[in-house]
Amino acid sequence: MGKYLVILNDEGPMAVKADESKDDLVNLQEAVGGYIEPIVTPERIDRGNGYISYVNENGLFTEGLKRNQIGEILFGYNMLYGNIVICKGDTPNTFFDSQEALEVMKIIHDYAEKIRKNPSAYAGLFGRQTK
Repeated sequence: MGKYLVILNDEGPMAVKADESKDDLVNLQEAVGGYIEPIVTPERIDRGNGYISYVNENGLFTEGLKRNQIGEILFGYNMLYGNIVICKGDTPNTFFDSQEALEVMKIIHDYAEKIRKNPSAYAGLFGRQTK
């Protein structure tokens, strides 16, 4: 069956199979490229399921991480760099099964496509203003 992390970067969402030989915290740190910091998962993604998301704690200052503008708009944060990892529960040891990962990816993909087509129309709706 396997455990999956759902990752959102500026390219869009993707599911990555967790390396089950490693600790879950290590999987999360590798996915964000450093120490993890929890952020609120928007209701439009969470839909009452209790998902929690993580970013690189030092993303703004970590060399080589790209700005995640889709994530900024969708999550309502300014200055997000690198991957956002969405998890199934409120502890880092809860990943999705393959079907759940696909469902979450579809939700994110649909919003990401709308944002790409007209970012300024969606930024204010999701709590972030654009110039």
